[in-house]
Amino acid sequence: MIKRHYSVSLIRASNSGAEYSHFNFRVKSFFPQDMKYLKKTIDSHLGENHDEYVIISLSRL
Repeated sequence: MIKRHYSVSLIRASNSGAEYSHFNFRVKSFFPQDMKYLKKTIDSHLGENHDEYVIISLSRL
């Protein structure tokens, strides 16, 4: 099983400027993950307002 750790930074426009968010997550799989799966994982972390965020950095740790 492959374990990969990712770090993601996001930004969202708000009335008072910009809101920055950052979090880490881990993926366990037998195969390398494609971008669609990673985007789905990030969206599920952000909840309903995931459309308001823009990914500014995604790195594998």
